[in-house]
Amino acid sequence: MVSMGLFNKIACQKCGKAVRMTFKVGKQLVCHDCYVMLEHPERLKKKKERPKILLSTSATYWGGHIKHPIGKNGESGRLLVTEEKITFNNITFLSKNKWTIEIPLEKVLWDKILIGTGKDIAYEQQMSGWAFFATGLPVSTYSRQTTFFTITFKDENNVVHSPKFQVKNTKEFSEVLYNRISKIKKRELTKEDAEEPLKVLKMRYAKGEISRKDFEQKKKDLEK
Repeated sequence: MVSMGLFNKIACQKCGKAVRMTFKVGKQLVCHDCYVMLEHPERLKKKKERPKILLSTSATYWGGHIKHPIGKNGESGRLLVTEEKITFNNITFLSKNKWTIEIPLEKVLWDKILIGTGKDIAYEQQMSGWAFFATGLPVSTYSRQTTFFTITFKDENNVVHSPKFQVKNTKEFSEVLYNRISKIKKRELTKEDAEEPLKVLKMRYAKGEISRKDFEQKKKDLEK
């Protein structure tokens, strides 16, 4: 049962938060968060399992992925950046025409990322359309430059793709991308530093400089 305070807020009898809508659980009137926690804890688990979204912005895809060639007008959609991947979902009313590009950040070839400028074709088309609607005459004088990001990566089949995106929030996207690159690079360097002594140990064992017993003991010491 749901209760609503039309003029005054009602205090949740579980957490004490003042809310306009409460739910009856047993003999208590509780807020929505407490209701979900008490009656549907599985929803909280699913929410916690969802990846944290670092950035969500509108974007236009201009080709570069082998599975998704594109026409001269590009493909509008939504670009999401999480801690693990970049995802582009195209916008369409027909479910059969929906598709997704997923770019795992661990698979990005960072030295091949390209950031460049070029004509904002989508803007030109939009402004020319408005001008034609207002005057009835074709107008092609509207022009401006925009930024494009080409992100080269290898997919799960080791195939290389270089999708090109025009992103609305260019500055935010650049900052998020840079921060993720930095963290991944640091993680890779830390991993390499940790693996280096083990490589040396394996080399010494292969050359016969240490016995198998010594190798196994030192390996255990390094893995602690």
